[in-house]
Amino acid sequence: MYKIIKASIILTLFTGMIISCKELNKKDGDSFIPFLKQNNKYIYVNRDNQPVIKEEFDKASLFKNGVAIVSINNASYFINKEGTNIFNTTFEKIKNFKNGIARVKINGKWGCINKEGQIVVSPQWDEINEYGDNLAAVKKDKKWGYVDPYGKIIIAPQFDDADVFKNGLAEVSINEASFFIQKDGKAFKE
Repeated sequence: MYKIIKASIILTLFTGMIISCKELNKKDGDSFIPFLKQNNKYIYVNRDNQPVIKEEFDKASLFKNGVAIVSINNASYFINKEGTNIFNTTFEKIKNFKNGIARVKINGKWGCINKEGQIVVSPQWDEINEYGDNLAAVKKDKKWGYVDPYGKIIIAPQFDDADVFKNGLAEVSINEASFFIQKDGKAFKE
């Protein structure tokens, strides 16, 4: 009885995962879906559930703009729809491309690469958030600041917390006091 219930739950979860993935892929136009096999490894299937990338991965993301993030043995990299590592290199961690820039972790530090795989922000940060208004919040020695898409420090690390810039403003905090700053680092005053 236990095995039947367990199999029923797994089948329900699996069916829901495939339907959800199909719907997600319809929205962004990419049609390869990560499929978790019984050995807890991922391959990619098409909308007809036919294997299209048979290499097995420990982790696999949905394709977005023709690339996906995969991991094998704690090494992450980008693949194309042929399953090829597009930069012939691996990273400790990767965040998806946004506005032509992807955040990557190398030797315990975060930086950014462009769509050609070139490092544009040196991996020297403890953390790096996504870009907003062409600035990304970066953390070093427990303090947050902001860099431009080329890694130039625009606002030196000085905040206890820092959010993404939106419409020229970002919320930051110092000693638990939150306030908004402008892109020049000055406090916003209404």
